[in-house]
Amino acid sequence: MGPDDRKVRVARRLAAKQTELNLRRNVMAKQQEADLSYYDRRLADLRDLAQQADVSANSESTQYWQIVEKAGALIPAMDGATAGAVWGACSGLAHGDDASIGVFEIEVQPPSGESTQVAQVNPSIPYLTFFVQVTHMMYGAGLQLYQQRTTV
Repeated sequence: MGPDDRKVRVARRLAAKQTELNLRRNVMAKQQEADLSYYDRRLADLRDLAQQADVSANSESTQYWQIVEKAGALIPAMDGATAGAVWGACSGLAHGDDASIGVFEIEVQPPSGESTQVAQVNPSIPYLTFFVQVTHMMYGAGLQLYQQRTTV
C-alpha cells in the first residue's frame, strides 16, 4: 500500500519476485535433468518488466512481513504490529508453522497411509473475529488506495 511512489512499489515487488524465482531455480538446478528454461524465461520477463518500468529488479528484496507492517501503519485505527501479527498468524497457518500461530490449537493426527498427515486446527472464535475485522480493514484501505492511484 505504501509508499506513494509507484516506482518504489514496482521495484520492491519485482525484487521480491526475482528473489523467489532465483530460490526456486536454485532448488531445481540441484535436481538432475531439471528443465530450467521456465525459470530462465520468467527471469528474462522480469528483467524486461523492470526495464519497461525504468526500475531495477536487482535491488535488495523487501521481505513480505516488512511490507505488511508498513501497510498496516498506513491504515487508520491500526498499526504495523497488528497487521504483522495477523499476517504472521495467517501465514503460519497456511505454511503449517505451529510455532508462529499460537492463537490456534493444533492437534496433529497420526499419519494415515504412507505420507499423509492431518493437522486439526481449533481456532479461537474471538481471535478469528479479530482477524476477520483486521483483514477487512486492510483490504478496504488497499482498495481505496488502488482507486485513488488509478484515478489520478
